[in-house]
Amino acid sequence: SDCGGRGICVSSGFHNVELKSNSITNVGSEGIFLQMAKNSEISFNTISKAEDVGIGIIGFDTCILKNNTIDSIIGKGVSVDYCELSTIIMNDIKNCTEIGIESLGGSNTTILENTIYDCDGYAVSLNEDTEFFDIKFNVFLSNGGSCQLNDDGENNIFIYNYFSDWLSPDDNSDNFVDLPYEIDGVAENSDDWPVTTAGYNPSPTTTTGTSSTTTGSGSTPDLIMTLIIAGSAIGIIVIVAGILVLKKR
Repeated sequence: SDCGGRGICVSSGFHNVELKSNSITNVGSEGIFLQMAKNSEISFNTISKAEDVGIGIIGFDTCILKNNTIDSIIGKGVSVDYCELSTIIMNDIKNCTEIGIESLGGSNTTILENTIYDCDGYAVSLNEDTEFFDIKFNVFLSNGGSCQLNDDGENNIFIYNYFSDWLSPDDNSDNFVDLPYEIDGVAENSDDWPVTTAGYNPSPTTTTGTSSTTTGSGSTPDLIMTLIIAGSAIGIIVIVAGILVLKKR
């Protein structure tokens, strides 16, 4: 497969796998690029100074993207094309020249407890092919222009998020801003319960999607991949029948 200048690339299916604890910096394209991910977890990776996208995924089915640190991306922090029954949780995304987290389609997915700050575009943007997303308990700091979120989809729910540009009034001191946070986009959506304190959680947090669990198959992933990629190095990963092949130049 042609992985171009990507750090880690899996272009032929990514099933029942953990991709974790990698350090990727100074690559000419996506830090991590996956196609057709299912029942898998991408976690605890550190990506900086990548171009285009920090983590780019086409096809994200019953997966978890969590605890990744993404910084100084010339482009978007995370871009997911068709995301189903998945969870994007507890990622730290900052200093992107475009959007923090972008979904180009999908349904029944939860985006929660992420911290996104100092991105030039929206913190989160959902396009017209998204529906039934839950976006909650996130912290959005100094992203975009007059609004930090965009929703062009249908039946997406934004609730209990913290916005650095929307902290008052709270006349009854209940930790909720008394006015909804209006969201850009054709959906004309809003977060009706924006919180005044970062990390404030008025109810127990779960990692389930809108209508179905996102913890995968429950079995232990059959492969753990770890790489350290720096400078201009290019790592190409191909999984064939459980065998990991790495080419580097």
